[in-house]
Amino acid sequence: MRRKDVSSQLPEDLGREKGPRRALQRLASARRRIARAVSVLVALTVCYGLLVWNSSGTKLELAAGDVAKETILAPRAVEDTVSTEAAREAARNAVSEKFVQDQSTTDSVLADITGAFESLATIRSAAQEDRILVTQEQQAAAQNPIQTISPTPVPTPVPTPSPKADEDGEEEGVQQEATAVPTPEPTPIPTPVPTPTPVYQDGYHAEFIASAMDEMPDFFTYQDLTALLALTDSDFDSVRQIVMEQVSASLESGIKEGLLDIEISKIGDNLTNPLRNLSSSAQRIGMEIVNRYLRANLLADEEATLEAREDAAASVANVIVREGQAIVREGEVVTDAQYQMLVNLGLVSGDTEVRWQPYAAYLMLFALLVIVLWMYLSGFEKAELLTKYNLVLWVMVVTLTAVLTFLTVHVSPYLVVTGLAAMLVACLFNRRMAMVTQTVLALYVGLLVYASGNATVADMVPVILASIVSGILAVNLINRRSSRSAFIWVGLATGAAQGLLYAAFAFLQGAMDWSRLGSFALVGLSCGILSGVLALGTMPLWEAVFQLNTPMKMMELCNPNQPLLKRLLVEAPGTYHHSVIVGNLAEAAAEEIGCNPLLVRVGAYYHDIGKLSRPVFFKENQTGPNPHDDISPELSSRILVAHVTDGVEMARKARLPQEIIDMIATHHGDTMQTYFYYKAKQTAEHPESLREEDFRYPGPKPSTREAALIMMADSTEAAVRSLKHPTEESIETMVRNVIKGKFNDNQLDLCDVTLRDIERIIQVFIRILRSVYHERIEYPSMEAVNGQTTSAQKPAPTAREPEAPVQDIPDENAPEEEE
Repeated sequence: MRRKDVSSQLPEDLGREKGPRRALQRLASARRRIARAVSVLVALTVCYGLLVWNSSGTKLELAAGDVAKETILAPRAVEDTVSTEAAREAARNAVSEKFVQDQSTTDSVLADITGAFESLATIRSAAQEDRILVTQEQQAAAQNPIQTISPTPVPTPVPTPSPKADEDGEEEGVQQEATAVPTPEPTPIPTPVPTPTPVYQDGYHAEFIASAMDEMPDFFTYQDLTALLALTDSDFDSVRQIVMEQVSASLESGIKEGLLDIEISKIGDNLTNPLRNLSSSAQRIGMEIVNRYLRANLLADEEATLEAREDAAASVANVIVREGQAIVREGEVVTDAQYQMLVNLGLVSGDTEVRWQPYAAYLMLFALLVIVLWMYLSGFEKAELLTKYNLVLWVMVVTLTAVLTFLTVHVSPYLVVTGLAAMLVACLFNRRMAMVTQTVLALYVGLLVYASGNATVADMVPVILASIVSGILAVNLINRRSSRSAFIWVGLATGAAQGLLYAAFAFLQGAMDWSRLGSFALVGLSCGILSGVLALGTMPLWEAVFQLNTPMKMMELCNPNQPLLKRLLVEAPGTYHHSVIVGNLAEAAAEEIGCNPLLVRVGAYYHDIGKLSRPVFFKENQTGPNPHDDISPELSSRILVAHVTDGVEMARKARLPQEIIDMIATHHGDTMQTYFYYKAKQTAEHPESLREEDFRYPGPKPSTREAALIMMADSTEAAVRSLKHPTEESIETMVRNVIKGKFNDNQLDLCDVTLRDIERIIQVFIRILRSVYHERIEYPSMEAVNGQTTSAQKPAPTAREPEAPVQDIPDENAPEEEE
C-alpha cells in the first residue's frame, strides 16, 4: 500500500526549473537520443558487414577448363554438387511413371456397355413381335388379296404395291397404279376404299427398320442391325456375358492410355476363340461395342510420380569431399564439378556471376536475430537501456565482442570470446539481460564462423552450444560482490567448460586420438581465459567513460583508504562511526526488501562527507564547548544545511557516481530543523516573522528506495543514540516514531516504498540497534573489588545526552543539531 494523493502534498514550486537549465536538459536529452540512434545504426552495419566480409576471403584466379597450377585441398568438408546431382537425376529417371485408377471412368464404361446391350435387347424383342405381324399379314394377303368397303362389288381402281429397296436396304418408294372401270353416267356409284398394302424390308416392316435404326447406338450401321437380328438368343446372351466379363476384368486391372489397343485386341481374341463358338454376327456386335465404349481408366499421377522420383533422389547419398582431400591436383584441368566445389568453398574469384543468395541469407538470419533481441529489450529492459547512455554502452559491448570473434575465428573456428559479453553485461547491467544477450550473440557467432569458410553447418553446433553454456556459467559465477580478480577465475571456469564441450563433440565425430582431443580442450580453455582477461582489462574503461556503478567499483569505494573516507576517519571520527552504523542498518534493510545492498552501503558511507568542511559544529566530533551556543539559531541552521550542499560539491569533485551524489543531496529531504526553529522563536523579537521554510533542508526528497533507506537509517540511528538508557522497548518506540515522522512529513512520497516494506525495515532497524545500543552492566571500581567501598557505583553520565528534553515524537535532527 502506498501513500495516496502524493501530488497534493508537494510544494508548488517542486519540479519547476529555470529556462536555461531546462533548455540544457532538453539539449542533453536530444544528444542522448542521437547517440543511441547512431550507435545502433553503426553496430548493425558493423555486425552485418562482418558476415559479408567473412564470406569473401582471398580468392584464387581459376575457372573451369583452366590447368591448376597447384594442388588445392579442401579446407573443410564440401559437397560435390555436380556429381551428387547427376546421381540423383539418374535415380529420378529410373522411377517409372505412377498411375492412379479413375473410378469414374470405370463406372462410365460399364454403364455405357450395359446400356448398349439393353438397347439391343429391346430392339431384338421388338423385332420378334414385328416378325409375327408380318407373317400374319402375309398369310391374310394370300387368302384375300383384294378387300373393299362396299357391300356390292363394283369396279374400283386396284392399287398395285411395288416396293423397291436399294442395296443398303433403304426403301425407294411404292408405286400404285389404279385401273379405272367405266360406269354408266346416269347412276353414280360410290368410290371404293382401297386397303393399303404394307411395305416390307428383309422380312420386317419398313417402319420398324427405320425405328430400330433410330434406337440403336449412333455408331451401328444397317449391316450391324442385320447381324443383330440374325443372332439367336443364346448367341446374344453369350456375347453380352463375354463382353461384360472381359471389359470388367480389363478395367479392374487397369488400362493405360497407350495400351488401350492391346486390351481391345485381347478382348477380340477372346471373342473369336473357337472355344466360344460364337457366330460371326455375335463377334461383330461384341467388337463394335468394345471398340466404341472401352476407354483407359489409368491416369498419370504427376504428384505421386514426382514424389517417388524425389524420394529416390533423396535416398542418394551426397558426394562429399573430406577436409584435406584434394579437389584438383596440380596439372589437372579443372572440371565443372571441381570448379563448383571451389565456388561453394568461396575459394575462386573468376566467377563473374553475382551470387547474392549468401548475402540475402545472412541478411534474413541477421534480421531475425535483431528482431528477437529488440522484442526482448523493448519489452523487459527498456527503462534500463534508456537511462543516460546505457544503450550506447550495451551496443559497444556487443559490437566489441563481435569484432574480436571475427578476428579470432580465422585462427580457429572454435576460438570464440563470447564470454566477454556475458561477463560485461552481467556486471554493467543485470543477469537476465546478460543471458539473453549471450544466447543471441552465440547464434550470431555461429553464422560468423560459418561465413568464414573454415567450418561447416555441423561445426556451428558445438560453437553455438559452447558459447551459450560458457555464457550462462559466466553470468551465474559473476555476482554483485565479485572483485576484479574474479574475472580470471570465471574465465578459467568457463574455459574449462568450453574445452570439455569441444572434447565431447570430438568424441562424437570419432576423433579418438589424444592430440586432437587436447587441441580441442586447449582451444576451449583459451576462449575462457581470453574472455576473462579482456573483461578485466576493459572494465575500468567502461566505468570511467560511462560513469558506471559496477559491483567492483562499489567495492573499491567502500575501501577505507579512499581519500574522502580516510579524511572522514581522521578529521571527523564520530561522523565516520555514525556512517558505518548507518551503512550496516541500510544494507541489512536493503537485503530484506530487495534493493541494491552494496549501493546502499556506499551511499551511507559518503552521505555525511559534507561535515568535513566544519566538523566541530557536529556533536559527535566535539571534544570541547559547543560552538552553536555562541551563534544565532539562524546561522546554526545554515551551517547544518551547508553540510548537504558541501557534501554534494565534494562528491562531484571526487567524481563519485551520480547515485551516491543523489543520496547525499536527499538524505535529509526537505525536513524541518525543529530544534533551531523553536530556539529562534524563543529568542526572536518578532517570532511571527520567522518562516518555517528558512529552517528546512533544501531537498529534494528521496526518489529511490535506496535513498529512502539512507534517510531512515540516518535519522533512526541519530535518534536512538540520543537515548539516555536505551532499552528494547524504548529503542522500538523511537524507531517507529522516527519513521512515522518521515512518513507523515511526506518525505517518502516520491520513492517506491510500500507500507509492508516500511514494517520490514523497522524490524531490521530494531534488531540491529538493540544489538548496538543495548544496556550495559556497571563494572565496580578497583576499590570496591578490594573491599574499600561497598556502595554501588553510580551510573556514569552518558556523553550523548541531548541538550533538549526527549519528546514523544522526537525530532531526528535535534541530536544532530546539538552535535
